[in-house]
Amino acid sequence: MATVYLLKVLIDAVTAASGAPDDDKAVRYVLWMVLLTGLVFLLSTLTDSLKSYIQLKLQQYFYDSIFQKIHQTTTSIDVAYFEDDAYYNLFSRAIQNADSKPLQIVESSFRLLQFSISILTLGALLVSLHWSVPLLLLIAALPLGIAKVYYSNALHQWYQSNTQAERKIWDTHDVLTNAYFSRELRVNGLTMYFRSLFERLRSEVRSGYLSIIKRRAIVETFCLLFAAVAVFGALGYISLQSIAGILTVGGLAMYVMAIHRGVSFFQELLKSLAELYENGLYITYIQDFLALEPRDKPLDEGLDFPRNLSQGIQFKNVNFSYPKSSRAALKDFNIFIPAGKTVAIVGANGAGKSTMVKLLCGLYSADEGEILIDGVEIKELSRRALRENLGVLFQNFSRYNFSVRENIWFGDPHKPMDDQRIQDAARKAQVDKMISRLPYEYRTVLGRIYDNSEEISGGEWQKIGLARTFFKDSEVVILDEPTAALDPDAEYEIFSLFSEIVKDKTAIIISHRFSSVRMADYIYVLNDQLVEEHGTHAELMTKKGMYYRMFSKQAEAYV
Repeated sequence: MATVYLLKVLIDAVTAASGAPDDDKAVRYVLWMVLLTGLVFLLSTLTDSLKSYIQLKLQQYFYDSIFQKIHQTTTSIDVAYFEDDAYYNLFSRAIQNADSKPLQIVESSFRLLQFSISILTLGALLVSLHWSVPLLLLIAALPLGIAKVYYSNALHQWYQSNTQAERKIWDTHDVLTNAYFSRELRVNGLTMYFRSLFERLRSEVRSGYLSIIKRRAIVETFCLLFAAVAVFGALGYISLQSIAGILTVGGLAMYVMAIHRGVSFFQELLKSLAELYENGLYITYIQDFLALEPRDKPLDEGLDFPRNLSQGIQFKNVNFSYPKSSRAALKDFNIFIPAGKTVAIVGANGAGKSTMVKLLCGLYSADEGEILIDGVEIKELSRRALRENLGVLFQNFSRYNFSVRENIWFGDPHKPMDDQRIQDAARKAQVDKMISRLPYEYRTVLGRIYDNSEEISGGEWQKIGLARTFFKDSEVVILDEPTAALDPDAEYEIFSLFSEIVKDKTAIIISHRFSSVRMADYIYVLNDQLVEEHGTHAELMTKKGMYYRMFSKQAEAYV
């Protein structure tokens, strides 16, 4: 507004001075107006730069804040959520909008305030020309605003209905770019298949999106033409006023600029309203995701874990099915693991061995039956206390692209990162010699995806996972397929020390390797989600049942 008015005064001053070039006072007045107009323009430019800096700064803080909240949600909700496709739809919508939409709401709100103030001041100026001029400009801009709101809603509905398709696209992209899939893609000749799949999926999504964008562009073009007619009418009116001598040249320039800016500000105001509406629709995805809550009790609610187990762990008539699965993972499941003993669980794939571990860790709750630790139902224990006393190597253990020492320390991050304890755990897992050959030893970053990082073999990764479990020094040790990727020599070295490592601890070993199973104090054989038989190695061999057959078949392979 100030710039528009000063421009009018400057033009009138120049016009007056040009008629009297020897009038020093008129010339000085022009120079002062040039200086003042320049200062106002400079101030406006500096304000825009400051606004840009503040917006970028806010963007960083918003980004960090939103992702902290998302990470808090993903790490506190129950594992069962990760078995639900509805969760992944919600997560995908939230994560794709988390880094931009909250800030865009703030930016749209600021622009809304800015343009509202500008329109009010310009409106007051245009009313001085004629009361109908600002009303005409409002009517001219209104159809465009309505169109923007309508198509914002249409795009939101399209996006919601295409979430699964977008997820499929990103999954295919992950296959094409992730090192995990790179070998099979090349060896099996799958590169063209997945590239074609990605292009086809993108084509389907793109055509739907562009169809809406095309319709929006056509409608907005007609709205802009309608606005242009109104602007031409207003410009014609002020031109006639100037010809009639009612307006000075400066006044003509001022009102032309005011009308131009007024239409632009009206359109920007309505655009900001539409963006505010659109971003508000998308922000509900983030709000819905952050509203997810654990279905289980709080982590710290419940009894402490029994110290120095005296009885043991018992699964009593346990039945369990995974969420949205009609197939039972465990049926009338009964086992007893005596305190201070090592018990092995064997059986075919899908027999329920790993499921038992997940239930014992409190990651899922049994549908029926009881899981008792020293006679205390697991549901009555504090989940935090339970997990702090379980040292677990999962079958699909995590491979962290962090340093060796961090990979091992992650087994018990509540304790200091003590290098001596880390090295002791590495020795127990028979991985210390390998670590000593790495370029930075325990400080070497694993994974070969960062500068100076190193990749290690699958068996070496498994030893790192074992070291992580041993570092925890927990009351109960659970190893799910701990030697699946190890060679026979490495397996022998680890289990020759195992009885010493788990001395006075309760240990559960799940394995297909009978060379590691036979050293257990007691063995359970699972078949079809049930306990088929149980006993010591000698007792089970005497029975000549399922264990005997499995052991004999594996032994034959070495003869």
